[in-house]
Amino acid sequence: MITKEAINRLSYTISKGNKPNETDKVALNSLIKFINNSDKEVVQENLLFAKLYTIVLSDFLLNYKDINFANKQLNKELSTPLEFHVQILEQRLKTFEVENYFKSKGIVDPLLTDDNFEKYKHLFPSVNSREFAESFDYWDYENVLSHLNRNINESLTTYKNV
Repeated sequence: MITKEAINRLSYTISKGNKPNETDKVALNSLIKFINNSDKEVVQENLLFAKLYTIVLSDFLLNYKDINFANKQLNKELSTPLEFHVQILEQRLKTFEVENYFKSKGIVDPLLTDDNFEKYKHLFPSVNSREFAESFDYWDYENVLSHLNRNINESLTTYKNV
């Protein structure tokens, strides 16, 4: 039974208040099959999104220990504007660059405290304020967005049919 016929059949049965019969069951099964096939087609057309969604959902499940809550949180993230996520990425890249800068100078503790001040004070002369500023400023919003756009396009081009 084609979809339009199935809808018409079920609409007639429901609108008349009739008890469903075998033909109605066939119509309902036809609609279920149509919806399932449509869902599969949408996923196939958006395979990269489906892969990423699955990866993130799996990670969220490990974190939240509840599949329904993990899915709700993932959808919440998807409803957030892309610019917000780019800004988060920008901040994480800046932190990464600063940590790498300090590691290159031999400073490996993430925070300078009274306890480790004595341990590192001999390294302070090697910290160049210009170099430090460059490492922090390298990942500005435009640079992050440019790299992100390039990487996304490369992935789409390479993996869109895989």
